[in-house]
Amino acid sequence: MRHLGVVLIALASFATGAVAQSAATDSARALVAEDDQARWSAIGRINVAGQGFCTGTLISERLVVTVAHCLFGQRTGRAIAADRIHFLAGYRIGAYAAHRIGSRVAVSPDYRHGETTGAVIAADLALIELAEPIAPDVVAPIQVDCCAALGDPVTTLSYGMDRPEALSRQGDCAIVARYGPILVTDCEATPGVSGAPLINEASGVPGILGVIVAMDGRIRADAIAVELSDRLAALKTLLR
Repeated sequence: MRHLGVVLIALASFATGAVAQSAATDSARALVAEDDQARWSAIGRINVAGQGFCTGTLISERLVVTVAHCLFGQRTGRAIAADRIHFLAGYRIGAYAAHRIGSRVAVSPDYRHGETTGAVIAADLALIELAEPIAPDVVAPIQVDCCAALGDPVTTLSYGMDRPEALSRQGDCAIVARYGPILVTDCEATPGVSGAPLINEASGVPGILGVIVAMDGRIRADAIAVELSDRLAALKTLLR
């Protein structure tokens, strides 16, 4: 396995004003146009009370997938109570398609907060069960896709520290290496994009292949993701 300078990118401070604007100008990610926002409304911002935010994706009426390390206190290392977790589907400059609070959270028992070994990175996934469902006619969930392969083109959509108020999209990147369930991409990552989905658009119907958990470097670097397919069922059992 090549050496990866893994940096966790969970909860970003809210960038504002000139700092955010300057940081965004040379990004490979482009802001999603307002008239294209509805297509991606299943992707939303997860606000964790008193902590910050990351990105999450609605995969069923009541389930949002994100990263585990987003849901732990930065100072305490303790799990955040589910009712302090807010999912804002399709968030854009204060508006959103739906807002729900968490009721339960599932995290892999193999996850160890603050560690960056390969095993812990592979376990850095979480499911948030929402207190109330979001009807498909309000926000259509994105289905989980299977079988990411080396060289596959992918799209990422995220909220980053440089653009915390609107969704950004990058559609010209690919999976460049894999180590078991860990997928290394040449997609851009920056603080705040943890939990962002890797989307497969090959069939014309978007499907989520994995979730960005870290980056290979600092500030702006290649995104590292974890494949979802065979891990999702285990997480669902933890909600029962």
